[in-house]
Amino acid sequence: LHLSIRRQRQMCIRDRAEFRATPGFVTGLRLTDPGTALQTGVGASALLAVLLYFGLLSVQQRRQAALDNARMAAIAESVNDGIVGLDAQERVISWNRAAEQIFGHAAADAIGRPFEDFVPANADAGAGTAAARHAHDAGSRFRIVRRTDGAGVDLDLTSAPVRSRGGGVVGTAVTVKMPGADGG
Repeated sequence: LHLSIRRQRQMCIRDRAEFRATPGFVTGLRLTDPGTALQTGVGASALLAVLLYFGLLSVQQRRQAALDNARMAAIAESVNDGIVGLDAQERVISWNRAAEQIFGHAAADAIGRPFEDFVPANADAGAGTAAARHAHDAGSRFRIVRRTDGAGVDLDLTSAPVRSRGGGVVGTAVTVKMPGADGG
């Protein structure tokens, strides 16, 4: 009995089956041509590489824009002139430290308020928010009186339009000086 089992194993090992697919069978499977699969893979890889490149470029551009904005903010905070940014509705959207000192209002109190709250409409020369209204005339100068905390002070305002990348006016940049503060 032991001998017959060993002999059967040997017979199984010697008997091998061979299977071959006929060309008709392979055609019936409708497999993708290896060359086409390679081209598709290479094309998909190239597309993915381009998308990744532009995605990383976009991140890099946003980082650079953030650095540029931080640099400009540092410059605006360092100057002795008040710098006030207004939106299209003449509301304060930015207010530097010098503007805080000149007007006597913290940036947190000024942002969101109409500029006219700080430059009264009935001020000398009727300036009011004329600085904002005449923003299209870059460099327009106005002499006005501010009235905060009951004090009146002469100020020189210079306005310039803030333009979008498309060229449309989206706001106004106003610089504020106290006459004689710069020696002039």
